[in-house]
Amino acid sequence: MLLINWLVTSPRTWMDLVWLYLLLFLLTILHELGHALMAMLLGTTVTRIQIGIPVTGQIAVGTILFQLGMIPGGSVSYEYADDAPRWKVVAATLAGPLFPVLISVAMFLTTVPSVFIYGFVLTAMAGALADLWPWKQGSDGQKICMHLRCISRGRKTLDV
Repeated sequence: MLLINWLVTSPRTWMDLVWLYLLLFLLTILHELGHALMAMLLGTTVTRIQIGIPVTGQIAVGTILFQLGMIPGGSVSYEYADDAPRWKVVAATLAGPLFPVLISVAMFLTTVPSVFIYGFVLTAMAGALADLWPWKQGSDGQKICMHLRCISRGRKTLDV
């Protein structure tokens, strides 16, 4: 309620836009880290993590290429084996939208409530819902549904 009150009554300043940009960038970082961390946890090799578009710089750290851009957005590239189980792909895909939600709820439960925390939680949840929407072309939700459909038809690995 505090966030809604702030949005309705607060005069907009350029700093509001800066904070919104930083919030979206932070959520993008957490989203892509969610994909990458889950894939690595499940034994999949992550080859590239892109945060921001278009790519304006990059650095290789070990076997992972980190790419950075100025506009919030991103992607993660993996090296799945041809016979990788689809459930691993589903888990890594689902982890992207859920990781920012988990972090934001943890922050909400362990910090002093503030407009930033409320905004962070609400934006993370809205982003997760939007990205898990299965009818949005290219969304994580669409990818999850495709793999679950394949699993339900007996195609449990990527090679079939």
